[in-house]
Amino acid sequence: MISPFRTDCIQGKIALVTGGGSGICFEVTKQLLLHGAAGAVICGRRVKFLERASAILERETGKSCKWKVTDVRDPKACVEAVEFAMQQYGKLDIVVNGAAGNFLAQAKDLSPKGFATVMGIDALGTFNMCNAAFPKMANKGGAIIINISATLQ
Repeated sequence: MISPFRTDCIQGKIALVTGGGSGICFEVTKQLLLHGAAGAVICGRRVKFLERASAILERETGKSCKWKVTDVRDPKACVEAVEFAMQQYGKLDIVVNGAAGNFLAQAKDLSPKGFATVMGIDALGTFNMCNAAFPKMANKGGAIIINISATLQ
């Protein structure tokens, strides 16, 4: 695939991507690295996915990709992920909130507990990561936060 964007359009930026171990956010991370990001931290709840994804991303892009187990529903875990990114790279320029709790079910078939899980990850988790990351990004020009969400419908 040929990109319409310059390969250096985010030159030197550092990204943290929740849900980066698989799916849409794996590809988002790959594209950030292919378009000039100097490094990335992918976050998720499953070690095996993160280890595998990090190795693939480094091999396919030639860039540094670290990983941190993070449950975005836990504000402390989000702070730790941001601190990890800062320790690894010294800065944080881009946050992509893509962690998702999805059930392939229509709303009428989703239990209250299932709905609470989706909201906890998708809504509260997005807030938690933004809340943890923004103070580290606020004084830097060009900081970017992207929130991704999707539904079955």
